[in-house]
Amino acid sequence: MTNYPELFKSVRGNLSLTQPQFADKLAVSLPTVQNIESGKYEPSRKILACLDKIIANELMVSGAPKLLPGDPIIEYTQGREASSPSQTADVSRLLGIIESQQRIIESQQETIRSLSANPKSTSPMGVSDIYSNVKLTKEKV
Repeated sequence: MTNYPELFKSVRGNLSLTQPQFADKLAVSLPTVQNIESGKYEPSRKILACLDKIIANELMVSGAPKLLPGDPIIEYTQGREASSPSQTADVSRLLGIIESQQRIIESQQETIRSLSANPKSTSPMGVSDIYSNVKLTKEKV
């Protein structure tokens, strides 16, 4: 079982953040961080998802502080990977879909910019049609 108070304190300490700064990063209130770190609450799935992103993006990159064996962050990330390989595959697949959709949106936005810059250009679709298509694509994501 994960020791959330120690995990949260370790992540916050490794990032050299105060509790208010950490609360902002997690998009929660200061009392929520204080209650998690004191063991009064367990974090919600939403908070854990945000924490996972912080760990992946800020602590597991080169230049981040070196984490020692036994650190709650190491134990947490290893436990998450070992407990749900199918979820990891699902998340990877979804991230691939999102990246693909983002590339499509970027391509459509570039087309809009191009058509807006050169309105005399001939195109089978008008600018408003392309803009509508971009909005629909974003809604699907």
